[in-house]
Amino acid sequence: MANARLFQFRYSHERDLVDVMLKVSIGAAGAPTIVNGKGVTSITRNSTGKYTIVLKDNYNVLMAAQVQTICPAPGPAAPQASITSETVTTTRTVVLQMASATAAGDTTLVAKDPASGDVLMIHLTMRNAST
Repeated sequence: MANARLFQFRYSHERDLVDVMLKVSIGAAGAPTIVNGKGVTSITRNSTGKYTIVLKDNYNVLMAAQVQTICPAPGPAAPQASITSETVTTTRTVVLQMASATAAGDTTLVAKDPASGDVLMIHLTMRNAST
């Protein structure tokens, strides 16, 4: 489990929750660069819109994940984000897939890189306790 010195007293029904917040700038061809990311070792682009985040510490379980894109109008190139894999207990990884609809009004999603210049604001919440 995480052994970093963390702030105490979060009022929650779950014990020992740890928030890891990551700000990632997207460059050409979807290349990610960490702007701010305490508790994160790295982020790597695996394929179109797919990123692996490596955490600094092991945790018991991933409790929640949120991704928000900062981008110019009219909106993000890849507005949908999903977690396709998480192994925070062993390899300390979370795999994120970005996607977009194939056409306006279509519900079919395809993998897509965020646009160059977009910034991903990623918030992961893990439980550090086994109970």
